[in-house]
Amino acid sequence: MKNYYKERVEILTEQVELAKRGLVEKMQQNGIAMSNTRDFDEMCVNLERVRVSVAAIKDLEQSLEYAKKQYKEECEKPENKRAEALETLYGGKDNG
Repeated sequence: MKNYYKERVEILTEQVELAKRGLVEKMQQNGIAMSNTRDFDEMCVNLERVRVSVAAIKDLEQSLEYAKKQYKEECEKPENKRAEALETLYGGKDNG
């Protein structure tokens, strides 16, 4: 499980980074669209898109924090600490 959560942390970190970059680009496009409209309903649609995009990133960030917490808990388990110590001592599983 330790490796699973380690991989989840790596993947979610990348997803958050990509999502944030995409959101900045999307917000620039929405900003242009909002500054070019005089229609209230169209403005509301654009604002709702912004809200949903920000909520999506917040959800990813929560998933990342959960994965980090789970990974830390897995690392703290005695069996994982022992396995890590043996690996450090003997240079891996296949050196026996």
